[in-house]
Amino acid sequence: MDFAKIGAHIRDIRKSLKITQGEIAHGICTQGLISRIEKGELIPSADILYKISKKLGVDINYFFHYAETPSLAYVQEVMYQVRKFIRDRNYQEVAEIIHVEMKNPLFQPPAFQQFLLWHHGICTYYIQKNMEEAFALIQKALDMSEPGSNTYSERNIEILNSMAILYSEEGQHKEAIAILEKAMTHLKALSHQKDARIEIRLLYSLAKSLTIEGQYENSIHYCQRGSKLCLQAESLYLFGEMTFQHGYNLLQLNRKEEALVYLYRARNIFQLQNNVNFVAYIDEEIRYLD
Repeated sequence: MDFAKIGAHIRDIRKSLKITQGEIAHGICTQGLISRIEKGELIPSADILYKISKKLGVDINYFFHYAETPSLAYVQEVMYQVRKFIRDRNYQEVAEIIHVEMKNPLFQPPAFQQFLLWHHGICTYYIQKNMEEAFALIQKALDMSEPGSNTYSERNIEILNSMAILYSEEGQHKEAIAILEKAMTHLKALSHQKDARIEIRLLYSLAKSLTIEGQYENSIHYCQRGSKLCLQAESLYLFGEMTFQHGYNLLQLNRKEEALVYLYRARNIFQLQNNVNFVAYIDEEIRYLD
C-alpha cells in the first residue's frame, strides 16, 4: 500500500470541495502539517486521518482503499466501462456502477458528477421508461457547464446528442433534429476538436432522423459528410451504419441500382467488423431487392 497516495487524495477532495488547507487544519493540527501530508512527506496518524475524513465528508476507509488504486486511472477505467456498457445496451450494469460511484469522493469533481448524471439519465429512460425524470437528469448534467459560457464543450455536445436520441426514441424527430443542429453549431464554434467520433455521431443521428421525416436527399448529404469524416479519421466507427443509411435513403427514392452499391459496401464493412447481425440483415434486404 502506498500511503503517500493518501495525501494526494486528501488534496484532490479538498480542492474539489474548495476548502483551504487552513480550514481542514482548524481544530485538528497545523496548516503546515496538512501541507506535508498532502505532499506525501508525512503519513497521518489514524486519529488525524479520521478527523480529516469527517471534515471532508468521506469514510476513512476510502483513503485506505484508494491508496492502492491510482485515482485518475480508476476514474478513467470506470468511465470506459460505463461507455462500453452503454454501447452494448447493458443499462442495468451502468445503473449499478453509477449507484456505487456517485458517493465515491473521486467522482465528486463537477466534471465527473456531470458524467454520472448524464448516464444516469440514459439508464433511467431505458430501464424505468421514465422520460420526464430521464430528461431532468440529463438537463441537470448539461446545466453543470461553465456558468456564463456561450459555447459548449465536447462533453456537452455529446449530452445534446443523447437528448436528441431520446427524443427520437419517443418519435419526436423534429425536436431531435433541432437539438442536433444546435449541437453541430456548437461543435463548429470549438477552437479545436479532439474526438472526431463526436461529429460522426451527430451526423449519423441527423441522417437517421431526417430519413424518418422523409427528407431523404438531406439525409444523404449528412451520410456523405459522415462517411468522408470516417475516411479522414481512418476509422470504421459508424462507417458501416452511415453507408447503410445512405443506401436505405436511395431505396426510398427508388434508385435501386445505386442503393445496392451502398448496401454491398455496408455489408463488406460489417463483415470486416465481424458484425454478423448486420450482415444477416443486409443479406435479407439484398435478397428481397433481387
